[in-house]
Amino acid sequence: MMDAVLGGYPAILRRWLGDDLDLPSDPGVDCAGCSHAPWTDDLDGGVDPACCNFHPRLPNYLVGQALERGGLGARRVQDRIASGDGVGVLWVEAGAWWDGVRTACPYWAPGRFSCAIWGDRGATCRAFYCLASEGDLTRWWALGVRLAHAEHHLAQRCALDGLPPAEGTSAAEWEAWYRWCARYVADLDLPTPDLEEPPRQPGLTGRRRVEPMPEVLVPTAPPFVLQGERVVFQVAAGWSRSEYPRAVFALLAAFDGERPWREALAGADLDEAVVDDLFRAGIVGPATPSTAPR
Repeated sequence: MMDAVLGGYPAILRRWLGDDLDLPSDPGVDCAGCSHAPWTDDLDGGVDPACCNFHPRLPNYLVGQALERGGLGARRVQDRIASGDGVGVLWVEAGAWWDGVRTACPYWAPGRFSCAIWGDRGATCRAFYCLASEGDLTRWWALGVRLAHAEHHLAQRCALDGLPPAEGTSAAEWEAWYRWCARYVADLDLPTPDLEEPPRQPGLTGRRRVEPMPEVLVPTAPPFVLQGERVVFQVAAGWSRSEYPRAVFALLAAFDGERPWREALAGADLDEAVVDDLFRAGIVGPATPSTAPR
């Protein structure tokens, strides 16, 4: 089971995670023979299971690994980089890829596991099994968060030690950056960081190295789950805070694309650090012509 989950990870990540991971063992896990939907090559028809319409967040070195590996996976990754959407220093993420329509994962492919980047997939995909038994779901969720933290530490190590390209540079330069990250971590040997928390580095996020938070914000409508009186945003699993009190919903509603965020925050029982975390995690973003009220 260890190889099934961690296979393809750089050696340093496997060392960091150790041999004592709490890995659920569920006989219902069978990606190769998915019983949820008989996919067709043209992706028309059938029912799309959750794993096939999710856009994974790939850390910079796993993007590079996929490129170095070649084949269909590399071509799919190159297509994502060429689009420029969600392409950044730390990872390639969804960006505006999800538009409210159930769309197949850009790395979906016919064949075993239905994944063109199986050996280079990220934390969420490694810890998601739609046929897992109910008792194992919480353990898989906890494992996914731990993997995401480890991935984030290593991705940030690349960003701090390397020379990533600036936003707006060519797809070729971004590809070169990701390939450098893959080669850099291949022989890297560092002490194990605190995997209970992701790294914190002011001015460095997945999409930008230095960018001040704008005065006007709008929510980006990320997926979330409710846990009692808390809300957990799935896209924030790799950040220092992924869960917030339900009061955050009222705050997000107050970010209307017109009022400055400090004005909206004045009526909420939350502090500025929450807004900073929401922005760094991509849960809120700058208002644009497409998000401004009409």
